[in-house]
Amino acid sequence: TGGLPRFSSPPNGVLFAFSRLLFAYLQPRIQEICKNVYPADPSQVDERLAADILRDSKDPGALGVMASGAKLPPPRTLNELFAEYGGPVLVLQG
Repeated sequence: TGGLPRFSSPPNGVLFAFSRLLFAYLQPRIQEICKNVYPADPSQVDERLAADILRDSKDPGALGVMASGAKLPPPRTLNELFAEYGGPVLVLQG
């Protein structure tokens, strides 16, 4: 893995506490954030979209999904993966 040290994720309690804080910060700002994400036509961001996202963020498993992202190892480049694979690779270009 290119000499990278073994990945160790933070403890679950820390991950869930950080997730709660992040959700508390983001939930009241959903509509504003969506308008910034879709600047080409912010009129498409309406109350219903914001309410749907807010509802989903209050799902009991939402904090776990957010926390699980921190448990993923650091991403590896395609060159590293190809070198590890060692076999032929078909590259399509269009």
